[in-house]
Amino acid sequence: MTGAEVPRVRADLDAGWLEAALRGAGHRVRVTGLRVAPTDQGTSTRIALAARFSGPDAAALPERLFVKASLSHPLHEVMAAAGIYVTEVRMYQEVLPTAPVAVPAVYASGYSPDDGRFFLLMEDLTARGCAWGAAGQLLTPDAVAGVLSELAALHAAFRDPVRRGALSWVRRCAAPAGSTTYAYARRGAEAVCSAADRAGPAGEEAGPESWMAAFARLTAFDDAVRPTLLHGDPHPGNLAFAPGGRPVLADWQAARRGHWAHDVAYLLASALSPGDRAAHERDLLAGYLDEVAARGAALPSFAGAWDAYRAQMVYGLLMWAATPEGSHPAEVLAAVTQRFRTACTELESLTALGR
Repeated sequence: MTGAEVPRVRADLDAGWLEAALRGAGHRVRVTGLRVAPTDQGTSTRIALAARFSGPDAAALPERLFVKASLSHPLHEVMAAAGIYVTEVRMYQEVLPTAPVAVPAVYASGYSPDDGRFFLLMEDLTARGCAWGAAGQLLTPDAVAGVLSELAALHAAFRDPVRRGALSWVRRCAAPAGSTTYAYARRGAEAVCSAADRAGPAGEEAGPESWMAAFARLTAFDDAVRPTLLHGDPHPGNLAFAPGGRPVLADWQAARRGHWAHDVAYLLASALSPGDRAAHERDLLAGYLDEVAARGAALPSFAGAWDAYRAQMVYGLLMWAATPEGSHPAEVLAAVTQRFRTACTELESLTALGR
């Protein structure tokens, strides 16, 4: 998708590769110096670059850049099969440049259909004073309200039929039997039940099949609504905060078309302590609905929205329970999964799905 080869190992990230990537994306520059920082691993490989440029467009490029790529990532095959790498590349190329939300600037990108590898050459948000969140980090209710404001803008914009029509390639959040997401949900259901004796209840008598039946009902629920564009994975580790406090939405690998309540439930359960969630979730949901309405997108009554919010907690629980440890440290996975378990119990999420 650009004039540069998709990098496969860290050694590929040299001055020649960087120059080819930038020139392939239309930037008229030469790379006159490059320093490559140590590697950071998550669901992909992330590497900071410090570069010097010459040429007509040199002044338009920051000296500090950030490469996100699959490289020799241990989960590469799993993530590529799930379609998340190509999704993120296309989101930055085709959708996010005109989306009404704050996102990192991307200067070049590429995807190889032969092996599912990808790269994004992005701005280093810390260079303009942004502070990255971290998976498992707890946010304040005020910070979560700010993220909800961004999500409201996103969801409202892509309820427009014209804009939504350009998203036909984006996968639906609904996950029928046989899909990769459905297989993940089953893995999560088994993990939830096997951990029930040591992680606390989440629908005490529910076995794996009860959770999968609930997931199937959630899929049918999602399929029945007019979808909008979802971030899909708005936990604190996929967020940064600008100096003025505005959230920047990053890591669009899990972008989906689906029910707006998916993003809202996922954010609140992953980013707030159970106590803060329980104390503030009604007000936060009401504020989100007001923001969407102010942008001209009609949503259901608060009662209907509340039930949708309750139901969507099931997705987050099963996905976090299924997440392999190579994606996040074990203690982070346990903490976030437990937040979703508590939310499912307190909100009676299985009941909301008609158990």
